[in-house]
Amino acid sequence: MSSKTLMDRNTPGWLLTAIRVQITIVGDDDQSIYAWRWALGYHGMKRFEQESRATMIALDTTYRCERRIVMAAAQLIAHNPNRIPKHLKTAKVEMGEVRVINCRTRDQELGVIADRLEEALQRDALASPPVPRTYGVLARTNNHLDLLETHLRGRVNYERVGGTSLWDLLGPTLLLGVLRSIANHDLIGVDALLGRCGYTDAQLAALRVACNIKVQGSGLRFIHCDMSTLRKINPDLVRFRQLYKEWSGFAHAGKLSNALGGIVAEISSQVEWGGRANPSPEVINEENRRLAACSNAISKLTGTIAEVVRKLELRAQSEAPKPVRLMTLHGSKGLEFDEVWMMACEQGVLPSTGGIVEEDRRLMYVGMTRARSVLTVSHATEGGTAASQFITEAGLFESVSVS
Repeated sequence: MSSKTLMDRNTPGWLLTAIRVQITIVGDDDQSIYAWRWALGYHGMKRFEQESRATMIALDTTYRCERRIVMAAAQLIAHNPNRIPKHLKTAKVEMGEVRVINCRTRDQELGVIADRLEEALQRDALASPPVPRTYGVLARTNNHLDLLETHLRGRVNYERVGGTSLWDLLGPTLLLGVLRSIANHDLIGVDALLGRCGYTDAQLAALRVACNIKVQGSGLRFIHCDMSTLRKINPDLVRFRQLYKEWSGFAHAGKLSNALGGIVAEISSQVEWGGRANPSPEVINEENRRLAACSNAISKLTGTIAEVVRKLELRAQSEAPKPVRLMTLHGSKGLEFDEVWMMACEQGVLPSTGGIVEEDRRLMYVGMTRARSVLTVSHATEGGTAASQFITEAGLFESVSVS
């Protein structure tokens, strides 16, 4: 019997394995990144070796990473005192590339990542024959990936792995729905928004009938609908109709930022977040943060309102495999990419404040060794934040500062 990934087993899992009589265990203690769920890692492997009198065989050659990546990763993980001794090397003859990018602010870092990915995808597409390279962007937390998505949407063909995309959350979904209604002169997005603002099913049904929602142009009919009809359905519709008319006018006049400001303010103040009329301040603040990030990203897109909406729908409509994948460091384990970008590699993030440094060092190691040929590590120095100590420990002393 063989049992893989012993380093991720907890005590019950180890006991279930230990009762077997003839076992081959394959695992890498340097990739044990689940201490929070009591994974035994190095200590579990040593215990198994001692109690079963097993023979330890070190498999220290990788067939994935090119030389510079392996050298940096090996130098980093060597700082962990509790690990199985091994001399890490690669079967690859190519040198590969490792680079560190120092940014002043998080927003600048996100912009650089988006720019570099867009350039890389364009370069791959223009190659003859086209080069189907893969790119992985790894972050410690989903919040970092949320921020990155606001810079990628409409520019880069990507997918979010192992988490809910920012653009699939309620606030951003409602925002895109209203923009789509403005572009298409329909009421579908408006109907969805009002349904989240306390309007009853009967009121929404009456509005659909009044504006003949099944026939093209219902959005225009709503703008010109008789005020008495709107008041009869819901008195607040008169106020909302005036706002919608302003948003539509701004959007079709090329003043998208003005329209976005009004739509975001309405969603933020009127939506019953979590199904509650009076959500907590914490919930409101988080939703406002997401809406502001999405609005900022959309405002940077060029073209008519219809063209902007088309760009925003591009990712969802594409059925082809996505060349760029976003995921957390934990979610990246077991995967590999031609190029990997590790973002937000700073003190307080990686390693995390109050975390286990050895565990976080293994997490950094896992991220680095997802890359086949190119590894980019970036960090932001705003607020006096220092670059991760792991960058220095890996011997990555040279960095490129973005002006």
